[in-house]
Amino acid sequence: MKFTLKLIGILTSAFLGICLFFFILGGFIFGWDRPSCDEDSEAVRYARSLSEERLELLYLQMHDYSLSEDTPFGGYSRLQNNELPDEFNDLKVVKVRPKQGNIMVQGCFDHYVYLGFSGLNDSLEKEIVLSYGEFPVLTEVLWRSE
Repeated sequence: MKFTLKLIGILTSAFLGICLFFFILGGFIFGWDRPSCDEDSEAVRYARSLSEERLELLYLQMHDYSLSEDTPFGGYSRLQNNELPDEFNDLKVVKVRPKQGNIMVQGCFDHYVYLGFSGLNDSLEKEIVLSYGEFPVLTEVLWRSE
């Protein structure tokens, strides 16, 4: 009888320990201390805070880099060995991809905060569009050429 009670106590403790482990692991995987890419996120607030002058200059810089043969097709990333050019170092962003016409402000699990650049190398209206959130992705024009 004593042995059975001890065994039940050990198994219960082990079970609770395993449950606690998976609870903590699940928290890290599914959201504790993860960046947000929703409308009220820091990344969206940052993108909206860029001045009209900085957005206009940013558009011109992206245009110049999109045309340059020296610009890597995959762009530049703070996460990889191809650091951002000096022109973009003031920005709090993850990736700058002039050839694709976008800047990743923040990446989340399966959605992102992007600045998209229309009209860099085509006849579309010159504008910078902020996109964020999960499906459906929300967008807003931050800057448009006059």
